[in-house]
Amino acid sequence: MLLTATFALTAWMGGRTTNRNATNSGSEAIAGELLSNTGGSYGHHRVTENTGGSYGHHRVTENTGGSYGHHRVTENTGGSYRHRRVYEADFQTVNIGGQIWMAENLNVDRFRNGDIIFHARTEEEWITAGENRQAAWCYYDNDSVKGPAYGKLYNWYAVNDPRGLAPEGWKIPSGGDWLVLFRFLGGAHLAGAKMKSTEHWADYKGESGNGTNESGFKGLPGGFRNSDGYFFAFDSGKHGYWWSSELCETYLEPLCLKLFYYEDFALLESNDAVWGLSVRCLKDETPSED
Repeated sequence: MLLTATFALTAWMGGRTTNRNATNSGSEAIAGELLSNTGGSYGHHRVTENTGGSYGHHRVTENTGGSYGHHRVTENTGGSYRHRRVYEADFQTVNIGGQIWMAENLNVDRFRNGDIIFHARTEEEWITAGENRQAAWCYYDNDSVKGPAYGKLYNWYAVNDPRGLAPEGWKIPSGGDWLVLFRFLGGAHLAGAKMKSTEHWADYKGESGNGTNESGFKGLPGGFRNSDGYFFAFDSGKHGYWWSSELCETYLEPLCLKLFYYEDFALLESNDAVWGLSVRCLKDETPSED
């Protein structure tokens, strides 16, 4: 079975096989069960195959609503079992001045090579990950319900990990990439309003803090997690933060984009690498070496 999507992350594990509801076709038995939902929610597909007298199992769970699909594939070749887990994602994208951006925050739990990123659920786990400079992620308030709309919060050690946080063909934007975006939107003093979503931002002095989303970036006030593991600024709808791939030359801390509820400005500032911020990816136009 060939699975294709925007990117694939694979990891291998062991297991056993089963054969249910099998029908016989020559020397091959193929069994399958299919449950699907194509109305923008999750569809679950389980297919069990036998080719050449040995059993291969394919379990696929996918979302056809333009967001994340997760594929589990278990295969048997040559009489020995191998289990392959494939995570695929289809992202909403937007072209802003020739730059191709994801139109949603990153929401992956594996690096590009398939390695699992540590999920820090407790304050202690978050603090320890920071002290050890360990890549980590969490949901805001550890609430997975927020994931589909707001994505995950990642520390900068995940962003900077050589295994690659961005999916294949994508990259974490540099400070220069953010500045190109600002310039296209009329400068940093105007860019914030055009990047902010049209809802969920707090009011300021009786006026709406929402943006126009003229750019299609759809920036939400996703808040952040600080070095002590505390969450801030989500429920109040006041701030959104997105990592850059670069360090600030002055403070030697990673740069991030910050959007505000009380003004239209888009700011690049340095931040503590142990904080948990949102991530937005940019299409990588670097020529291939092949």
